[in-house]
Amino acid sequence: MSSDKLQISSDRVKNVAQFFFIWGVLSLVPVLYFYLQYRDVNNKIYSLVQQERGINLEFGKQEIISTSRDMLKSFHVLSSSIVLQNAVIAPNELNSAVLQDFWRSVLYAQGLLSRLRLVNLQGQELVDVFNNNSNVSSTPLNRLPNIANSALFDRAKLTQDDSMSIFIVDGKEDNATLSSTSPVRFVTPLVVNGQRRAYFIADMNIDYIYDKVINANPVNKPELVDSKGNYLISSTHAGRLESEGAKQPADSFAKLQPAIWQEIQSMGSGAFKSTSGWISFVKVPLHMVDGALNDIYLIDTIGNGDIAQAERNRYSTLTFQLAAILSILALLSIVFLNWNRKHVKNTLESKLALAAMEGMSAIIITDKNNKIIKVNSQFSRLSGYQLDEVRGQTPSLFASGKHNAEFYQKMWQDLQTVGVWEGEIVNRRKDGRLLTEILRIQAITDDNHVIQFYVASFVDITERKILENRLREQSEKDALTDIPNRRKFDRIFRGECYEIQRYPKQKHSCFAICDIDHFKAINDTKGHAYGDHVIRSVAQTLKEGLRESDFLARIGGEEFAVILPHTSMGEAQTVLERLRLAIYDKHHKQVTISIGFTNVSAIAEDVYQRADMALYEAKACGRNKVNFLTSQEHVDLV
Repeated sequence: MSSDKLQISSDRVKNVAQFFFIWGVLSLVPVLYFYLQYRDVNNKIYSLVQQERGINLEFGKQEIISTSRDMLKSFHVLSSSIVLQNAVIAPNELNSAVLQDFWRSVLYAQGLLSRLRLVNLQGQELVDVFNNNSNVSSTPLNRLPNIANSALFDRAKLTQDDSMSIFIVDGKEDNATLSSTSPVRFVTPLVVNGQRRAYFIADMNIDYIYDKVINANPVNKPELVDSKGNYLISSTHAGRLESEGAKQPADSFAKLQPAIWQEIQSMGSGAFKSTSGWISFVKVPLHMVDGALNDIYLIDTIGNGDIAQAERNRYSTLTFQLAAILSILALLSIVFLNWNRKHVKNTLESKLALAAMEGMSAIIITDKNNKIIKVNSQFSRLSGYQLDEVRGQTPSLFASGKHNAEFYQKMWQDLQTVGVWEGEIVNRRKDGRLLTEILRIQAITDDNHVIQFYVASFVDITERKILENRLREQSEKDALTDIPNRRKFDRIFRGECYEIQRYPKQKHSCFAICDIDHFKAINDTKGHAYGDHVIRSVAQTLKEGLRESDFLARIGGEEFAVILPHTSMGEAQTVLERLRLAIYDKHHKQVTISIGFTNVSAIAEDVYQRADMALYEAKACGRNKVNFLTSQEHVDLV
């Protein structure tokens, strides 16, 4: 009796030991997986930060670059204006008054520049017009100061003829009386008949640029930091503007976050975790707009509260999932022990194989000659084929024609050398429908390492791929006009330039920018609703007038881009003139467009610049015109 009790106790200890052994073995992979998942939480938080904030910063970056280009273009146009030249050649009271009125109208019409000044060679200001909190004013001609002893005038004297100086204002450099002033200033000498006669000085309205970024994303307010790490504009730190007005020291991102600032300077965009939360940033390469401009940074700091909550949620989810899986594995271990105790005919290994065979994945087993010998029920459900229909066939029966020979050669090579292949593949069901799969193929070898079988398992991701494609299409479509937006245009445009670069002699394409003339006046006089109607109507007319192979996108408020593949300059001229006339006639001569186009070359930025220059020339010549500038003409101009 005592011996029986000892045997029962020994069996219990053995069963408990077997349970923990089986449970430990089964739990090893999930535990390792969740361990990696715990370690990967930071990477997922990084992706979340970039998804939520990085995209917004990229839009802000493009807005700043675009606005800076417009600002430089305005500066160059103003510096070469006839009214300014007259005031320089004949600096009398009449010419100064005319220039003053002209500049007042310019500052009233646009917000890119906040102050315009004309200064003679002795430092005497001749004209001073400024925008003070949306109130355009000018200093009376009899009260204009002399700035000969100012740092501003010293900088102006050092500027070479036919060039421009751009610098950030470090303090009060003149007798400005404005309540808010931009920290970026432009100076260019005015040369008449080869002789320097005066200086043209313009202040860039960085507040205006920043407000455009904020308006594009009013929820998050990024900070503006210069190339030295100083805050230019910030809602939480004293920037250089605020410090000038309040007489307090300016904060510096480089001093507050020195380690992160070192990393930011070597990257174009990204995110870092700091003691105050996650910091997402993007570099704005203003040197690409003009070599005299320094790059700046848009920085968005996300508080610890939001991120900490997100991390806690992720850790909680992982912990719950791990506990659930370990519980399930514990139950499976008990089941396995019961099977062993009852001396089930099949071994534990065969039952595991059966469970895997009838799991969630579809499975195909082929022999060493790649002939199908076994499939599971999940395979039949997904493909529509039963075992009798595919036994003895090769998996090429399911080929969809979506993959070339190189794809299958690489798959076979991996199976022969590595013993495994996995990836995404498109196959065809019995009823002809396509099935997108995540497929894994494992080569089974004998003791001599000779392949005897191939086991392929896959899961159906067709619906997920359809959803991904639908979301991609929605993200690349303009909501107002239902045509592609700027994001899709950039991808298609760069692809077209790459094709030209690869086949320069065989492929010829053209690119055009179309802009609705006087659109601001349409909005101001007839309202934004009518303006939206005009944009939709113009977009529809352009779309109807183009070929199926042509590409149309809305890239700005009233600006459209057209890519004309396999089209010469002459053919493009004909097509674009037809589009211009179609819009002119459809809108009863009340709405017109100006078009600038060029031939597509290898560098996308150069192509865009040429088309933009051609568009500018078309508007300068009276609007409602089609103008072109070829790559060779642009080289000759330069």
